[in-house]
Amino acid sequence: MRFLVRLLGGIWIATLVVTGGFAYLEVEDERAKLAQDLQRRASLAGDAVREAAEPLVARGARGGFERVLKRFARPDRGVAIYDEFGSVLAASVEVKPFLGPVLPQVSEAIQKNGPARQFHRLGGRTTWVHVVPLQREDRPVGAAAVFLDAQ
Repeated sequence: MRFLVRLLGGIWIATLVVTGGFAYLEVEDERAKLAQDLQRRASLAGDAVREAAEPLVARGARGGFERVLKRFARPDRGVAIYDEFGSVLAASVEVKPFLGPVLPQVSEAIQKNGPARQFHRLGGRTTWVHVVPLQREDRPVGAAAVFLDAQ
């Protein structure tokens, strides 16, 4: 009887370890897929905002940014537009109070003349931030940032 209890206990523990291991791997795989999907959506939204805001920033317009924000900003997706010095020209209401921690990433995108992306903690929520430079004749004239809710 004691042998049977030990055998069943060993089988139970082995089953538990294998099941737990596979569950952990599934969760990690699903997280990676979700992060990849989030990055893809942010990249597409960033390119769309860049195409809409680039002419406005390049010619130094002070108006027109509201249309871009209205078109691309949603409750789960914030948008901010910066000039070549990293100053905010326009930002959606959801992200406007939380733009401070993103400034180094905006500067990096403008200096490298390439996209910068990273997870940030903004307003108590995990957010994927995707910053693309705005260009005129292959020279950066500003940046557009897209903030996607990662929770």
